[in-house]
Amino acid sequence: FEADPYLLAIARHHLSSGSGSGSGRAVNVKAQAGLTLAGENSGGGWHKDTIGRGIKALMYLDDVDASNGPFAMLRHYSERQLVWSPDAVSGIRRRLNESVVLRACAAPGSKARIEELHASMGAVIVFEISSAHRGMPCKQRERASLTNYYRVAKASTTCKAGRHVAD
Repeated sequence: FEADPYLLAIARHHLSSGSGSGSGRAVNVKAQAGLTLAGENSGGGWHKDTIGRGIKALMYLDDVDASNGPFAMLRHYSERQLVWSPDAVSGIRRRLNESVVLRACAAPGSKARIEELHASMGAVIVFEISSAHRGMPCKQRERASLTNYYRVAKASTTCKAGRHVAD
C-alpha cells in the first residue's frame, strides 16, 4: 500500500499543484496500520493533521458503516465559522470541539455539512489533511485501516521513519 504507484502519482500531483512547492522534489510516505475498537474513535475527534498542505490515503480493512467509525469530513465550511483549539501535544490550533462543528453546520446560510464515508473493505479515501476531518465513533464493532501520509520531503535524509520515493 505504501509503495502503490497510483497513490504516489496522486500525491505528487497534489503536492506540486498550487504553490509549486512539491514540484521536482521527493515525496515522503509514512504508512501506519490502525485498529479502532468499539467505544473509541480514531483521530481524537475533529482536527486537521497539519496546517500546511499534505495528503492522506486511508484504506478500510473492514466494511464500514455508521456502526464502526466511518471517516468523516466537514465539507463546504468557512474557516471564519470555526474556532480552533490547541492540540494537547503540539499546541498548534488544529482541533475542533463537536459543538463548534454542529453550530457551523446549523448556522443560517451556512453550506457546511458533515459527510461520513461508508464503504466496503478495500475502499481507499484520498484527502487533503489540512481539511477538518475525523473518525466517527465505533459504536458496535471495530474498524481496521491502513493509512499513508504523503508530504514533500525537505531532503532525502531528513526523515528516518517512512520511506522516500524519488520523482
